Amino acid sequence: MELPFPTIRVATNSQQYADQYHTSLSKIVSVYMGTINMQITNPYSQNFDFLDTVQFYISTQDQPEVLVAYDYNIPKGLKSINLAIVPGVNLKDYITSDSISVRLNAHINAVPAPGTQVLSSGNFHVTANPLN
Repeated sequence: MELPFPTIRVATNSQQYADQYHTSLSKIVSVYMGTINMQITNPYSQNFDFLDTVQFYISTQDQPEVLVAYDYNIPKGLKSINLAIVPGVNLKDYITSDSISVRLNAHINAVPAPGTQVLSSGNFHVTANPLN
């Protein structure tokens, strides 16, 4: 069964990040997805056996939705999975906006236990020129 999750809007805080590293948004050259991890945090006995495939998308108000990570063959028994990153997707125009929208699409083969909680985390590889 295909299970689309609702889109979640997230502030990028990219201006603060640029300031912290002594650069500006206009000096950012490229931004690539580094990693995306999904981990079941509750209940302890739950694993990802209910999940066959997962796709992770990013969009903005001005940029189209783009697939950035996926796993099309999730092994059984795992409580944590690292998604494969789609190579060559430069997210500069996404991350330099005020916010991004993230969406997860999944194919499940069973209903997870009631109260199942999944924590997703990720990082970006940013290349920017310094102000000086």
